[in-house]
Amino acid sequence: MTRQVTILNPDEYTAFLRESVKDLAGKAQRLLDSRPILVPGYECRQCPVTSCPFNKYAKKPDRELICMKPEEFDADLARFLRKLYPTVAKAVEIIFSELNIKETTSSSRQAG
Repeated sequence: MTRQVTILNPDEYTAFLRESVKDLAGKAQRLLDSRPILVPGYECRQCPVTSCPFNKYAKKPDRELICMKPEEFDADLARFLRKLYPTVAKAVEIIFSELNIKETTSSSRQAG
């Protein structure tokens, strides 16, 4: 076996998939509201226009390529997906706390 294929078990990524669906719905609504999302193209990586905000190469010309074995990638991806949305939620909670804003949930919006 070459270990070139990563098997993603849906049960392990339920929270990530739910949050991803919410994100996608928000992005779709943004497009429907004529508020597009600007996405840099592949060519932006080595663009000679250093003043362009999408030129990431100009900001880190000496960046280093990170290589991983397939099993390291599997573990890293799983760890990332497991921690992504809880980390975002905690950051939002801290920001709300600092700004003295009470967080509203979808259930409290529906009740009000």
